[in-house]
Amino acid sequence: MKKTVLLLLTGIILWPGCSSTRKIKTANGISETDRIQLGGQEQWVLIRGEDLNNPIILFLHGGPGVSETVLLRKHNAELEKHFTMVYWDQRGACKSFNRHIPPESMTLEQMVADAHELIGILKSRFRKQKIFLMGHSWGTILGIPLVQQYPQDFYAYVGIGQAVNVVKEEQLSYQFTLEKARELNNKTAVRELEQIGKPIEGQYSPPTNIRKQRKWLLRFGGNRFEKDHFRDHVLTLLFSREYTFFDLFRCLKGMKFSSRYLGEAERQTNFLKTAPVLDVPVIFVNGRDDHVTPTAMVEQYFNILKAPEKQLFIFQRSAHSPLFAEAGRFNRLMIDLLPRYVR
Repeated sequence: MKKTVLLLLTGIILWPGCSSTRKIKTANGISETDRIQLGGQEQWVLIRGEDLNNPIILFLHGGPGVSETVLLRKHNAELEKHFTMVYWDQRGACKSFNRHIPPESMTLEQMVADAHELIGILKSRFRKQKIFLMGHSWGTILGIPLVQQYPQDFYAYVGIGQAVNVVKEEQLSYQFTLEKARELNNKTAVRELEQIGKPIEGQYSPPTNIRKQRKWLLRFGGNRFEKDHFRDHVLTLLFSREYTFFDLFRCLKGMKFSSRYLGEAERQTNFLKTAPVLDVPVIFVNGRDDHVTPTAMVEQYFNILKAPEKQLFIFQRSAHSPLFAEAGRFNRLMIDLLPRYVR
């Protein structure tokens, strides 16, 4: 509690009146934020890159409702030298959250439509035939249907912490957490996890019990590699230029709002059945210690998946977010690998 209060006080002291983004000063660069209409709702987009001749990467963040723009800017800004990076706060997430969004519009189908509309705008504005699509966690649940429906839009798809069969993954996540608690003889964790019980069809009863499971999963290293908190993520947002102190509260509201209405679509995901074939090259990047979207499930999907080309990379010092935990390796991999697909 004291640490949370300290973070909030720090944010108040450091809070700027408005957000901005550092200007890219290259002759053909871009660094701009914009609010555009997608599916009838105003949504926030940041576009950054040192050369507009470079290919575009559209990043689909996790959650649902968890913008990762500040983390990408902190850890993966190197990509902006080689790609035009498009950071998008999805409908209901962070800067794109407002209390007037119709709950009935919070569906996977609408999110896919929003993304497709954004891709059309990007292709037209920057005169590109195709772009790269990169998704993390929930962003992979959004990304696979996009690739299925509009393969002509993409050079390749990059799935990081790729969701495969969410019901099975949640069972494995709970099992890992309980076994780890017993292994460490953490009686408090064992008691709490046994009390909430196994998830049924990917859901705990009541659903809010997922917070307890995720708390212990984080503590035992199944979410973040060698870290058991998210305080650094909060500080990254508070110190960022693109977000203000008050955006922190919009992000928290957006997370709650998005998960409430998109949780069922998330639980219905089973790409082993619904997406055994993709018509674009596929790259999966997973952390060895990922127990949110376990690597074993990603390997199973990779083995059955039919695609023009496919590659799987397992990062050994990562859990659910290898793009941040091993940012240097991830950035170099993307810089070396993706341009080969531009043809």
